[in-house]
Amino acid sequence: MLANVNYNRAARRYEVANGDQTLTFPAGVDGRREAFQTAVQMENPALHGLASQMASDHPQLASRIWRAVEIALTSGVTLQDDGTGLVASQSSEYGDYTVQMVDGLMACDCEDFQGATAVYMQDGEQPYCKHILAYQFALVAA
Repeated sequence: MLANVNYNRAARRYEVANGDQTLTFPAGVDGRREAFQTAVQMENPALHGLASQMASDHPQLASRIWRAVEIALTSGVTLQDDGTGLVASQSSEYGDYTVQMVDGLMACDCEDFQGATAVYMQDGEQPYCKHILAYQFALVAA
């Protein structure tokens, strides 16, 4: 989660700090998602707009898109001088994944991509895991 999003256990709600104002969202998956997306909109409106449009255009990628935004905005992507990216795993046991160009397409060494379960936006094009999306979002956010 972004730094300005917290879960208030006593009040059973998510809270997003916005200057002197605190926005509140209900507990649960929907409340968490809405709080996170609101925080992204406040922190980086351009990235929020890009992710929202992508999620709308490609609903099969929506959950990967928003997880990738979280990785990109929480310093989970290190852009290397050679054009590759090191993308942090959201479960610390796996370390970083490497995203790089291979034969004109982005590739990742994560299980999702290597196991051929990454999702395509359109048939026959680039498959996307959340690490490739996070790498691309980090380029936009930089």
